[in-house]
Amino acid sequence: MKARLLVMVALATSAATAQPQAPVPAPVVPASSPRLAIFPVHVAPGIDPGLGALVERQLAISARALGYARTDAQLVARLVSGASGALSPERASALVQSSGSAVGLFAAVSSEPGRYRVSVQAVWPDRPPKTAEASGVSSDLYASIDQAVRAIVPAPAPPTPAPVAAPAPAEEPFPEGRFRLAFGGAAAFGVSPGPFQNYLGGMRADRRFSDEAAFGLGVYYANLKGKDGRAHNVLPWALFEYRVDLGSSWALPLRFASGYLPKNGPVVKLAAGVSLPLGENLELSTELFAPTIWITNERAVLSLDVSAEIGVTF
Repeated sequence: MKARLLVMVALATSAATAQPQAPVPAPVVPASSPRLAIFPVHVAPGIDPGLGALVERQLAISARALGYARTDAQLVARLVSGASGALSPERASALVQSSGSAVGLFAAVSSEPGRYRVSVQAVWPDRPPKTAEASGVSSDLYASIDQAVRAIVPAPAPPTPAPVAAPAPAEEPFPEGRFRLAFGGAAAFGVSPGPFQNYLGGMRADRRFSDEAAFGLGVYYANLKGKDGRAHNVLPWALFEYRVDLGSSWALPLRFASGYLPKNGPVVKLAAGVSLPLGENLELSTELFAPTIWITNERAVLSLDVSAEIGVTF
């Protein structure tokens, strides 16, 4: 019986002094992760100092597994070497803050019959510290340290994803079969040969193939300068329009029109102006520069026209 007791004491003593095997490294975390500072581990007298390095390594592995990036060890060592006196909770918080870390880990290793004991303390710059105990002999010591770290250090919150810009709404296709009715008038001011004034008023029906292109046919009453005063006539028009979008529903209509005055001759016009919205399907269009050639009595006369019209699209 006495011999059996001696064997059990010897086994317990060897277990307390046996060096645990090194822990298995954890995966590397992104450098942008929150930082965790690991301060030098305090090892009680009579214990192999090399155990402190292994415990420190396990603390780093557990921190990485939680999603923390370790603060530079040399920086931490410089901060500790510059501190003097007992390491109070307030001073520990100040060291963690000085290291630029989100949290710091402090550990102390002691022994008890048959196993090692590790006290792990988590310290934050802005909240009270937390402490957990770990104990074991070999690989179970590292597992116990990992459990202690996880018990007092929460995993960092996942980074907030950058807001994803909403895709630009697809441009609505131009509705098929849209038409426009335009009602308006024009004034023609003759410049060659000699001054004269002609006036037009009427309507036009357009087929709009897109937001830009349209083709229309119109009929206008024409009040013209005649040999013996004013003359009356009817002018049928064919017009092609291309619109340049100016934004905010404003546009620059570019037009080519051609018609025929009975008993006179052809009329050809190039025009440019401005179109502005009056409502969802209502617009005011102007022609501010519209040189026009009138063929009459087998000679061409030139006028500069201005016009305005109200258009309704449906």
